[in-house]
Amino acid sequence: MQRDQKPPEPELEPELPEWLQKIERFPQVDPVVLLGFAPVALYLFFDRVWDVRPAIAAAVIAAVVVFFVQRRLRPQHKVVFRLAVLGLAVIIAFGIAGLIWDDGKIFWASDPIEDFIVGTIFAISLFMRRPIISPVIRELMPEVADKLPGDHKIWMKVTAVWTVKILLAGVLRLWLLDSVDANTYAILRWPLGWAMNAALFAWSAYVVGGAIREYAVSQLRAESGEAGEVVAESEISER
Repeated sequence: MQRDQKPPEPELEPELPEWLQKIERFPQVDPVVLLGFAPVALYLFFDRVWDVRPAIAAAVIAAVVVFFVQRRLRPQHKVVFRLAVLGLAVIIAFGIAGLIWDDGKIFWASDPIEDFIVGTIFAISLFMRRPIISPVIRELMPEVADKLPGDHKIWMKVTAVWTVKILLAGVLRLWLLDSVDANTYAILRWPLGWAMNAALFAWSAYVVGGAIREYAVSQLRAESGEAGEVVAESEISER
């Protein structure tokens, strides 16, 4: 008679490296925002295989389509939607001007103009002490909304850094547009924009993630009623 065989023990998943654990703790950006790269990609494609006017038309049409797709997929985005309306209006206006004068530089002038307008809006929100980056990040990173108040002090800091970045990007784009032809600008603006935005998004995720952990600690201390009690990060993660 055969002995009862013990069921095989479940394999334990290997523990993630520390650097990957840190990345997973960062708030994750809504992937729908990546659709915003479509107009640039189409402009570069049509400009390469056809001409400037078709490239401008394709970019403007793509921007309109992306706007409505993003609106349909993420109707809960309110502040991001208003900023998107502003950006779309600028693109359409300069797109029409570029088509009339058959000039890609006129179309791409929408970049620095939009930067200066948005940067001014960010600066005004700082002056009014209602940092606009708070609802923006809370909409693009939905998990943040439940973990960090909209009036947390970190939002002033993050908004200030983004304001400087946006205005400096406008100056850089204006200089670049004046220094090179439209085709070269269209090629360079893409990796430059990616690099600057990716770096600042990573920094924002890092500092906001740190603020979330600090806020969780303060909340747990308040709940415990013991001001001197130290709460471990492992307990915060479990909650």
